[in-house]
Amino acid sequence: MKKLFLPLLTILCLSSIPSYAASPIEDDTEIIEINQLTEEEIQYIESIPSVNDEIAQANPDTYVDLGMFKLTAYCECNACNRPYTGQPTALGTDYVEGRTIAVDRSIIPLGSIVEIDIPGEGWHQFRAEDVGGHIKGNRIDVFVNGHSNCLQPRYNGYCEVRLVL
Repeated sequence: MKKLFLPLLTILCLSSIPSYAASPIEDDTEIIEINQLTEEEIQYIESIPSVNDEIAQANPDTYVDLGMFKLTAYCECNACNRPYTGQPTALGTDYVEGRTIAVDRSIIPLGSIVEIDIPGEGWHQFRAEDVGGHIKGNRIDVFVNGHSNCLQPRYNGYCEVRLVL
């Protein structure tokens, strides 16, 4: 019985293949093989810019608005930076006031250039170099020298943030 079943199943499967699957296309559709393209057509296709090319050649002032973020500040003291006091940032750099910020890396990739509209000061550029246990979602921590600077009102509010491409 098993010996008859397999050939019978094969015949049934083959007979169920639609007839158009094996027949050539009969309408006006033209199928072109890659090796039939002219040199001019190949050059045209290669000249079409990709999205990555456009990003790589973007104006340095090009940015993406990320929206409103909670802005806070931190320093190298134990109150702000424990257990990482004395260690480099998550990116492996030294902490530098006016450059270093801590971000949620799921929103802003480490190493990114970020512009922040600090209340009362305007737009400043920073680099996402660090992360923090409390830095989740739309929150940015600006590095400052000295704990007293962390308590300034400009670092206790909300601000607009944009990612520089």
